[in-house]
Amino acid sequence: MVDHFLHLRMHVSLRLWLGRRDYLRAYELIARLSYLNPASVKNIAGLDTLLPRLKAQILAQLANGIAEVERLAVFGIEDIESFETELRDLGLKPHIAVLAGEALTGGESPETTFAFIRDEAMRQDLIDAGHAPGLVVSARDIEVNFPL
Repeated sequence: MVDHFLHLRMHVSLRLWLGRRDYLRAYELIARLSYLNPASVKNIAGLDTLLPRLKAQILAQLANGIAEVERLAVFGIEDIESFETELRDLGLKPHIAVLAGEALTGGESPETTFAFIRDEAMRQDLIDAGHAPGLVVSARDIEVNFPL
C-alpha cells in the first residue's frame, strides 16, 4: 500500500513539474517511478517530447552556470531562431546571445563563448581555435536515457 501511495503521489508531482516546464525534476521523478514500477512509466503523456526539452534545459543551465559567458555558439542546428526561443523558454539568461557557430568571426573572444556541437569531431577544431575544453559541450555530453 505504501508503494501504491508513493506511486500516486509521484504521478501528481510529475504532472506539476511538467506543467512548470521543469524537465530536470520531471526526469528525476520518471527515474524513481521506473524503479518502483517500470510499466507505469510507459503511459506518461508527452514522454516522446520530454527528451529534447530536457537536453535543451540542461544546455541552458550549463550556459547560465558559467561566469562571464556572453554567447552560446551552436554548431549543427539549422533553425537557430526556434532553438533560441526554446532555450529562452527553458531559462537561458537574456544577456547570453545565441548564434550559429558558423557565424563566429575571429573577433569574438573564445574565452567568453560557450560552444554546443552536435558532432564530437568538431571538439578538437574548436579547442585548436582557442576555446577552452570546458566551454565546448557536445550532444553526447548531455545525453540522457530514459530508464525504460
